[in-house]
Amino acid sequence: MKNNIAILLKIILINQFKLNKLKETKGSEKAKFVMIGVAVCFVGAILALYSFMLGLGLGVIGIGNVIPGYAITLVGLITLFFTIFKSNGVLFGTRDYEMLMSLPVKTSEIIASRFLHMYLMNTIFAALIMLPLGITYYIFEKPQEIFAIIWLIGILLSTLLPTALAAIIGGIIAYIAAHFKYTNAVATIFSIVFVIGILMSSFLLGGVEESDIPMMEIAKLGEFMSDELHKIYPISSLFDKAVINYDIIALILFVVLSIGLYLLFVKVLSLRYKWINTALITHRTKSDYKLQRLSTSSVLTALYKKELKRFFSSYSYILNMGIGAVMAVMLAVAVFIAEPATIEKWIEIPNVQPIIVNIIAFVFSTVLALTCTTSVALSLEGKNLWILKSLPITTKAIMDSKILVNLTLTLPTCLLFGTLMNIKFQTDIITRCFFYLVPVVYSLFTAVWGMFINTRFPNYEWESETAVIKQGLSSMVGMLGGALFAIVPIIVLIALQNVSYQLISGITILVVSAAGSVLYHRLGTYRL
Repeated sequence: MKNNIAILLKIILINQFKLNKLKETKGSEKAKFVMIGVAVCFVGAILALYSFMLGLGLGVIGIGNVIPGYAITLVGLITLFFTIFKSNGVLFGTRDYEMLMSLPVKTSEIIASRFLHMYLMNTIFAALIMLPLGITYYIFEKPQEIFAIIWLIGILLSTLLPTALAAIIGGIIAYIAAHFKYTNAVATIFSIVFVIGILMSSFLLGGVEESDIPMMEIAKLGEFMSDELHKIYPISSLFDKAVINYDIIALILFVVLSIGLYLLFVKVLSLRYKWINTALITHRTKSDYKLQRLSTSSVLTALYKKELKRFFSSYSYILNMGIGAVMAVMLAVAVFIAEPATIEKWIEIPNVQPIIVNIIAFVFSTVLALTCTTSVALSLEGKNLWILKSLPITTKAIMDSKILVNLTLTLPTCLLFGTLMNIKFQTDIITRCFFYLVPVVYSLFTAVWGMFINTRFPNYEWESETAVIKQGLSSMVGMLGGALFAIVPIIVLIALQNVSYQLISGITILVVSAAGSVLYHRLGTYRL
C-alpha cells in the first residue's frame, strides 16, 4: 500500500514539474525552466525575508514568546484559505479520474497520494514562514536545544491539520453539490459563501480596539496577543505549550490531532469518493431537443461566449481567478460602511488617515488585480489548442475574447467601487473621476498583462487544470504583476505626501496605460 502511494505521488510530482521533459529539453527551452526556477526561488526568498522581519519586530518590542503561536496560526489560516480552492480539482473532478480508477490500486491510496501532494506543497510554503520565525525566536528567547526538534515537528505538521480540514470542507461542498443538477455552479456558490464567511470572521476576530490592548505592560501585551491567537486557531495553544514550556504531552496531542484527522479523512472519504467524482464528471442531458431558428454572431462574440462558458464551467477557475473580484467587492462595501479611523486600522499604516482618499483607489486596484483570468486562459486550451489553430480565425480575435472575459469580471466591480466612493467621500471633481479611472486602467492593464505572460509561459501538457490555475508560473506572475504595479504608487503617495496627489496619480495612469498599450501591441504579433 505504501509503495502504491509513493508511486502515485511520484507520478504527480513528475508531471507537475515536468521532470521528464526537462531531461530532453535544450537551449532556450531549458533556459525557460531555469527562469521559472529563479522566479520561484525569488518569491520564496521574499516570503522568508518578510517572515523574518515579522519575527524580528515581535522580538524587538519584547514579546518574542508570541512567535510560536503566531507562526502556527499564520501558516494554518493561510493553508486553510487557499487549500479549499485546490481540493476540488486535485481530489475531486480530476481529468485523470477514470484512468486512476482503472488501476489495481485502492481508492484510499489514490486519495492519500492526492492529499499528500497538497500537503507537500503546503509544507514547503510553511517552511518559508516558520524557519525564519524560528530563527528570530531562538535569537530573542534563547530556548533549550530540544526547541529545534519541536520546531521541526511543528513545520512538518503545521499544514497537515488545515490541509485535512480544507479537504474535508471541499469534500462536503462537493458531496452536497453532487445532489444538484448544476453541480459545479452549486459547489462554486457554496465555496464563495464559505470564503466570504472566513474573511468576515477574520475581521470580527481581529477587530480589537486600541483601548483593549494593555500597551503599558509588555508582558500583558504578549499574553493578550497569545490569547487572541488561541481563539482564532485553538490548536496553536498546544504548540505554544510545547515550544515555550517544553510540554511533551501538549506536543503529543498536537501530533495525534494532526495525524489522526488526516487518517480519519482518508478513511471516511474513501467510502464516498467514487460516488462524488462520478456525480461531478457526469452531466445531465435533455432528450426533448427541438430544432428552432438558429442565431449567428460575429467571430469575436462567438469566441467570447465560448470563453465565458469555459470560465463558469470550472470550479477551480472561478474560485482561484475570480476570488479577487469577490474580495474587491467586499473591500468596496467595507470602506463604504466603515469610518475613516477603521479604514486606517485595516491598512495598518500609521497616520495614513489624511491620505486615505488618495490611496484607496490604488488599494482597491491591488486587490482586483488578483482576478487575472488571462494568465491561464491560453494554457487551459491544453491539448485542444489544435482546434483553435485549425479554425479560420486570427490570433488577435482569440486573445481579445479571453481579455473580454477578464474585463467582464473586473469592469462592473470598478463601476461599483467608483459609485460607492463618490457617495462616501466629499472631494473634488478630479479625485471623483480618479475613483473610476484608476481601477478601470488597472483592470485593462491586468487583463493584457496576464495574456502577455501566458503567451510567454504557456503550459498545454497538463492532466489537472489545477496545476495550471493554482501552481503555474504564468498564474502567479499574472496575478502578482498587476498587484505590484498598483502597490508602487501607494508607497510613493505615502512617502511623498508633499507632492500633489493628482500629479502622481495622473502620471501613474499614463504610465500604466502606455505599458498596457505596448503589451497589447506585442500580443498582436504573437502566433499560436
